[in-house]
Amino acid sequence: MTPQPPYAQLQAINYLKLLDQNKEEIDKLSKACHEDGFFYLDLNDDKYQGILQDWKTLLPLVNSWFNKPLDEKMKYNYGTVRHGYALFSV
Repeated sequence: MTPQPPYAQLQAINYLKLLDQNKEEIDKLSKACHEDGFFYLDLNDDKYQGILQDWKTLLPLVNSWFNKPLDEKMKYNYGTVRHGYALFSV
């Protein structure tokens, strides 16, 4: 059996609940941002399919940021793996 790679156990944040200003979901989002710096955004409602289509706009922006020279990206190295940019090493 092939070993499974490690994966992050991130919070799933429900976008619909955020739009409804659900206090528990907002608190969950705040905690996920503060503690992990990442979260899964639950867009499993048909109303939000347009957001999923926005990847066509977002992907080039992400690529352009990660294609910047290392010295430019290192300006965002805040000394923690959870915030800003850090070099990855194996």
